[in-house]
Order: sequence, then structure tokens, then C-alpha cells
Amino acid sequence: MLQPAVPVFPRYLYLSPRTPEAGDRVAASAQFSKARVYEQSSRWTDAMEWYRRATESDPGWFEAQYNYGVLADRLRNYPAALSAYEKALAIQPGSTDARYNFALTLKSAGYVTDAVNELEKILVTNPDEARAQLALGNLYAQKLNNPALARRHYLKVLELDPHNSQADDIRYWLTANPR
Repeated sequence: MLQPAVPVFPRYLYLSPRTPEAGDRVAASAQFSKARVYEQSSRWTDAMEWYRRATESDPGWFEAQYNYGVLADRLRNYPAALSAYEKALAIQPGSTDARYNFALTLKSAGYVTDAVNELEKILVTNPDEARAQLALGNLYAQKLNNPALARRHYLKVLELDPHNSQADDIRYWLTANPR
């Protein structure tokens, strides 16, 4: 029996920015505060604009870069989100949340192989990160036609978080896809 072909996905061209220099934190803080007000009232485009301004005022401020990435991703502006997450990771390479969101944005933008690589980086330092385990299980099951690796990650999710909101779906998948 022929195995399904492993799909080929486009690769992301990493920007690999250097750690940005600190800027005018006072100006950036005022802009960040405006962004938060807009974000809290669900005015995403306005919030994203003010986060962008904060990143320009202080390029070395992790929270501004990270929040800009979150809003850009929410608005499906994947190039802006990916760039912001890379800058945030240049500032704090150990941020699990930034790397996880970077991976999800890579997936959304069609860079599945790179998303897998970023999620695997999380598991190197934090093997008990259930979100990364679940995202990898889903990628291997749904995009990469690799049920063996999907099974490994899904079983780890159930071990780490047996009451995960997707636990029933995982158990169903495991039953439908025996070794």
C-alpha cells in the first residue's frame, strides 16, 4: 500500500534581526497605553497602529513588539506579525509565548515546516508545554500525514492535560488511528 506523499510547503525567509536598540520608552509608553485602550474596546486596527508607533519609538521594548505581533496576526497581516514576533524573540529569545505565537502565525501563513521547527524549539527547553505538543500533534495529523508523530504528541497532551478542551477529539483520533 502506498503511503500518502509528504506535502511540500513554502519556507519562511527569516529576517533574523539583531536585538533592537532601546529607544524613547516614555513616548512608547504613552503610545502603548493608547493601543491598550483601543484593544480593550475591540478597535483592532487602531490598536495595531498605536502598537506600531510604540515599536518605532522604542524598538527594544519586548511588550510593544509582542503586542504588535498579536494584533497583526489577529488582523491576518502575517508579514507584519512575523516580523514583530522575530523582533520580540530577538529581545527575549526564551519567551515561550512569543515563540508559540510566532509558530501559529507561521502555520497560518502557510509555512508549516517552519511552524514545526519553532514548536520543536519550545519543547527542547520546555517538554511539558501542552500547547506546543497539541499544535505539533495537529500539524502532524492534519498537514504532514505523519500519524506516528501525531500520536506521540497527542499522547503527551493527554498525559500533561487530561482535561484539555480537545481531549475528547484527541481520544477519538487515537482510536481511529491505531498504531
